[in-house]
Amino acid sequence: NGGTHLAISFDKAEKEIQFAEDNGLKMRGHTLVWHSQTPDWIFYKDYDTSGELADRELMLTRLDNYMHDVFEWAETEHPGLFYAWDVVNEAMDDDNHMRESLWYQTIGEDYVTQAFHYANLYAPESIKLFYNDYNAYKPGKQKAIIEMLTPAAEAGDLDGVGMQAHLYTGETPTDFTSKAKKYADELGVVIHITEIDVPQPEGSSPEGAQG
Repeated sequence: NGGTHLAISFDKAEKEIQFAEDNGLKMRGHTLVWHSQTPDWIFYKDYDTSGELADRELMLTRLDNYMHDVFEWAETEHPGLFYAWDVVNEAMDDDNHMRESLWYQTIGEDYVTQAFHYANLYAPESIKLFYNDYNAYKPGKQKAIIEMLTPAAEAGDLDGVGMQAHLYTGETPTDFTSKAKKYADELGVVIHITEIDVPQPEGSSPEGAQG
């Protein structure tokens, strides 16, 4: 229908889904909108990467259809399995600006707000919708993320912030948790630690410092 509707296959996830269902586990959906693993052809007219980029209207229609189809599949084929989805992943760069991905280039700087709008339109009430990022506890990046997410939070489309907690031994749990609380206080969301690691530092006692 004019190149607006995607044919989505979930085959690659079936092994993990089967494992979860066989063992009574709930799943987190990761991730719907991410610059790193979205194929380029999604962003082009007629899906032709040698042609022109799709315009905003076309990409919003594709985003709408995509969110609809993912949540319809999840609830039809695996009702109750998913407890959360990372709707948007790593939209902020390390210079505290929105990453100028093809999502950004085709839809505009409100693509994150739009993604949460469509996700909330189709996700069941029981599913929590998250923004997920790394270094989300660093002050400059946190300020930029909060600014970016405020419209989605105010619209009631955002439930949580997922923090990829790649931490260092010079930081303290108190510092980290105070930063996490800032998201909760300013956006009215819940916090999930979606990844966590503490690398060993250089020095005479790296394991001791890590511990």
